[in-house]
Amino acid sequence: MLPIELQNYLHDHSPLSKAMEVSVMSVQENAVVLPAPLGPNINHRETVFGGSASALAILAAWSLLYARLRTEGINSRLVIQRNTMEYEQPILGELIARASLDNPEEWQKFK
Repeated sequence: MLPIELQNYLHDHSPLSKAMEVSVMSVQENAVVLPAPLGPNINHRETVFGGSASALAILAAWSLLYARLRTEGINSRLVIQRNTMEYEQPILGELIARASLDNPEEWQKFK
């Protein structure tokens, strides 16, 4: 799947991704990278809004699975079951979320 294909899908099917101005930097077999600018994701302290950081992380993880399943021709409906996040320091500019398969050999078990 090309980055622009995934980006268009996200913007068409997840309006929040469009409002956040999420783009797709790369789509690989075992990793996806999604950046978003500070502007539409800013909070009252002029840093990234925590909800935007969380949403981008979720979008990256979902996108990795979606792209991989689609590439393999597997029709599915992905639903996020749970999300936790720790905010260790403010994000002062563009935010970038990278989702990757830590153990690609477990992909068959996931399918």
